[in-house]
Amino acid sequence: MAQLKRKVTLVFFFLYAIFGIILMYLFFFNLGLTFERQIIEGQPIIVLKNNSLHLIRDINLLDSKGESKLSLAQLLPGEQSVVDLSLFSGNKISATAPFHSSAEIVLAQGGNISNLTAPKLAYNSTYPVPAIVSQLFPVSFDVCNSGQQSADVVLSFAFDVQFFSSSSIEQTVTIAGSECKNLSFQFMPLKAGDSSIRFVLQYGDTRENIPVSIQIVGT
Repeated sequence: MAQLKRKVTLVFFFLYAIFGIILMYLFFFNLGLTFERQIIEGQPIIVLKNNSLHLIRDINLLDSKGESKLSLAQLLPGEQSVVDLSLFSGNKISATAPFHSSAEIVLAQGGNISNLTAPKLAYNSTYPVPAIVSQLFPVSFDVCNSGQQSADVVLSFAFDVQFFSSSSIEQTVTIAGSECKNLSFQFMPLKAGDSSIRFVLQYGDTRENIPVSIQIVGT
């Protein structure tokens, strides 16, 4: 009788151990939920996505204080839901669901959710090819701000004085959210050869170096 009890106990021990391993796998390794940053029609958004192959139910979204601000009944495999940022305070959002690891996104170091709307600049440069000695060489920059906040933009440049001269070395402009502006410069090529002009685009704490390679030919 005692031996039978030991066998039954051993069977139940193994069953509980297997069940515990399954729960640990589901909790620690079954990720599924992820946050993604996306740009829709020029506006930055955050989405919560189900990256698993199964349905995820009872999803809760928490703010940086751990308070529940939004609930989703379910997300199908591959389905995503736009997060309403106006519901959250602080700079962190977490998502939890039963038997899944939590997902987390930090929106800005030391900042808050409003930083998502910060300026995001894209640019395109145009200029004639090649440059010709003693003929004005124009360079045009179209700079677009896809963020929601305005940006004070400084565009300056550096060049080899053996190959170019210019009367203007810097331009400053304010670009509103979802707005594009054109900045243009003129250079005078001094001699034939291969050279470059390095433009520097600055806004906020961002600094971008933009090298433009230029071939100069004689008249």
